[in-house]
Amino acid sequence: MYPSYEAHPAKRLFDAGCVVTLNTDDPALFRTTLTDECLHAILGVGFTPSDIRQVILNAVRSSYTGDAEKAAMLRTFEDEFERVGPAPAGFAPFRR
Repeated sequence: MYPSYEAHPAKRLFDAGCVVTLNTDDPALFRTTLTDECLHAILGVGFTPSDIRQVILNAVRSSYTGDAEKAAMLRTFEDEFERVGPAPAGFAPFRR
């Protein structure tokens, strides 16, 4: 739909306050993973690691999962984010 990752409007939408999530439709068919999509979002679209954390939490909050399971998943992710801490200044994921 877009000629490149750089042309994709996801970061502009995110910065404007829209709820953005990253997903994979059919990993086996499209040969992608959620990790790949996060890397594309950072390397090509302009998301920061902090943005990706928010995008992950957005996905949990936007899911059709029940409230109790959703709350447990949010706690798990937030606890892990707290344990890991922020990305170091100048962080740049590897290029493939």
